[in-house]
Amino acid sequence: MDCDTRLARYRAALEGGADPTVVATWIKEVQGQRLAAEQALLETEATMPSSPHEIRALLDQVGNVRAMLAEADPTLKAAVYADLGITLTYRPEDRVVVAESRPMSACTNERVGGGT
Repeated sequence: MDCDTRLARYRAALEGGADPTVVATWIKEVQGQRLAAEQALLETEATMPSSPHEIRALLDQVGNVRAMLAEADPTLKAAVYADLGITLTYRPEDRVVVAESRPMSACTNERVGGGT
């Protein structure tokens, strides 16, 4: 659940008569998680390769990724794809694999610097 959703629920709880002290604690917790997620995102962006050459060099350091994935245990491979936010769906009638990517972050819901 993203931070904005949680904060909206906390506001509704507050408007519904919840103890303001308890709700304030929840809000501070979410704001701390948002800040940590934004910081982690900034650090990740700073270390991410920015050119095709840098990406190729990074992949060369890892080795033959295609061969590793082809030989990997299917359960382990599924876990890796899930961790990366990748969903693969095979459509046998078309003999096509549809790949979707939905990168996940702790609490930012793909937005940085948005309102609370």
